[in-house]
Amino acid sequence: MNLEIAQEKDSEAIARFYNSQMESGYFDYRIHRKGSFFASYRHFSDDSVTYILKDNDDTVHAVATLIFREGVLNGERQKIGYATDLQVSNNRKAILNWSNHFLPILLHEREKRNCKYVFTVVTKAHRQAYNAFVRPRSPKRKLPRYHLFRRFQLVSLHGRLPFAPEPLATIATTRATDADLGPLAEYIVSKTQGLPLHYSESVDQWTESFADLEDLKISDFIVSRDSKKNIIGCTLPWSPEKYEQITVHAYKGKALSLYQALKFFSLLGLTRQLPHPTTPFQFHYLTHFYFDNPDIFNALMRTSWNLLPKEQFLTYCHFKDNFQTRLPKSYIKSKIPCGLYCLMAPEDPVPDFLKLAQIGPPPEFEPFLL
Repeated sequence: MNLEIAQEKDSEAIARFYNSQMESGYFDYRIHRKGSFFASYRHFSDDSVTYILKDNDDTVHAVATLIFREGVLNGERQKIGYATDLQVSNNRKAILNWSNHFLPILLHEREKRNCKYVFTVVTKAHRQAYNAFVRPRSPKRKLPRYHLFRRFQLVSLHGRLPFAPEPLATIATTRATDADLGPLAEYIVSKTQGLPLHYSESVDQWTESFADLEDLKISDFIVSRDSKKNIIGCTLPWSPEKYEQITVHAYKGKALSLYQALKFFSLLGLTRQLPHPTTPFQFHYLTHFYFDNPDIFNALMRTSWNLLPKEQFLTYCHFKDNFQTRLPKSYIKSKIPCGLYCLMAPEDPVPDFLKLAQIGPPPEFEPFLL
């Protein structure tokens, strides 16, 4: 088998392979990429590389992408990597070949960019991947080591009970306008500066990076204001539908119970149904989600829910011990446990910021990177 760096001409073949892979967790599903396979990476950065493993018939058997972006990690400005979309076919030869290639690829791309750290997400729902990548293995195998950086939950909001708390009347929550660009940039930069991992160090830097996101605009933001019209919270509901579609094929265990419960309570107007099998999920991620206190969190969540089409649900990241992003019990929700891991070579020393992984505020992390 041959390892190659993918080009645009390979987009259709990669998408065909990627779309054929069945993901298994709480439910079985496929991810269908739309248009160019590489389009979603350009949403986040202009520096990415995709590797593919082909057989002699040019059939793709494995794919993985590394995305790189300038940021600040542990107080030091540096190039930060993110590994995503790792898929390997069940072909034994492909699995063995990919095992031999994965670590050299990682080290080569890190060295090429003088990048020290590459992160990735693994969910506990995908037990096979979790056991293969995260749990201890033989030190003789030359594979990357997964070191936990932060635990988080992917929380989905499916409904509200009648006694759910109303937002405070003193908090005005509406769509942003173009005039909010400056104040909004200042607010987001002020909220991210103290985080252990963040990307923008100035208002101008944030404004430039946001302008590069072609499918997002300031009017997509929902903002909360105090009595003096100052911004005290914001979020931007974003749908990945332009780039990919997640189609559920079968619910299992807890997911099946949730599917049935939501179907029943939707008849009472309390919830929104999950899609029927072979039907795509319809949802919005809450990106750029920052606020001053839980009351503002409630106001942003309520307004985002009310503005959402009736057949969709909301999803956001709740990091461990971040009490401000815990949904009240009056909301009907589901949770998928995840971990943000740092990929390192076996000989790499473990840095202090990973040894103290569960202490301090969460990193700047957008759920569309999942």
